[in-house]
Amino acid sequence: MGTLQFFRERFVFLGSAGRTRRSGRQLHQHEELRARLARAQHEAAQGAQGAGEGLRGGSTRRACQRELAELEAAVIHHFRCEEADDPLAEVVRVAPRYFEHARVLQAQHGTLEREITAIRELAEVCGRSRERWSELEWRLGTFARRLQAHERAENEIASQVLYEDIGTKD
Repeated sequence: MGTLQFFRERFVFLGSAGRTRRSGRQLHQHEELRARLARAQHEAAQGAQGAGEGLRGGSTRRACQRELAELEAAVIHHFRCEEADDPLAEVVRVAPRYFEHARVLQAQHGTLEREITAIRELAEVCGRSRERWSELEWRLGTFARRLQAHERAENEIASQVLYEDIGTKD
């Protein structure tokens, strides 16, 4: 295979205008998710601090609940877009040995969705409880790390296929 053919095969899923736009949209969604996550974590920290100081914090509670509801909706929307666009399908087409890894990553969508829903529901019952606010803050931090690891793994699988010499392995 010549060098030009090699790169053409490797970048096939980036070559069409539709795929390029979707990649840009997904990049924008990742940035939006990070910003929403940061705002939700800030509001949760404010709520935990207020509960620790014995403050009523009704407006903080509402702000946190609103941020978490928006984050939940954004996460679910992002995963639906990923599943509809299925960027890993092209990766698996080029390198079938990544099929199981891609399947595991896609299965994580449901787990992450359930996790953010449970966090949002916890925010609705935190009230003035310092323990619940601490739990909310901890669970949101854990969720953030899992979501970031998930997105990083998706990027890594695509990068591996693009930049490694597959040769006759697939």
